Amino acid sequence: MELFDRVKEQAKKRGITLQTLAERTDLSINSLYGWKNSMPSADKLKKVADYLDVSVDYLMGRDTSEMQKLDPEEDKLVVMFRKNTADMDDEEKQEFNESLDKLMSVAKDLFERDKKKK
Repeated sequence: MELFDRVKEQAKKRGITLQTLAERTDLSINSLYGWKNSMPSADKLKKVADYLDVSVDYLMGRDTSEMQKLDPEEDKLVVMFRKNTADMDDEEKQEFNESLDKLMSVAKDLFERDKKKK
């Protein structure tokens, strides 16, 4: 499998199109498709690898193991987080994360309470 195919596969796995990947990494779609025939610059490759949460070595085919294996439910949460925070800076993402943590705590308490009622 070649670089472009790995990028395409990882994007699909995360439920995003190549167009979305290009937009979220400040690349053009043509740039990504150009990876079929030529090697991108290191900074572009790193941006895509970081966004997809895999190593540059994985994308280049030097390491066949993905950087981090998630179970399907965890993977869905990562995709959801990225979709909802795509336009945020690091500080906004941190605040969003803190709010999400509080919300999940409340949801867990409600879940436990409902479970005890059954």
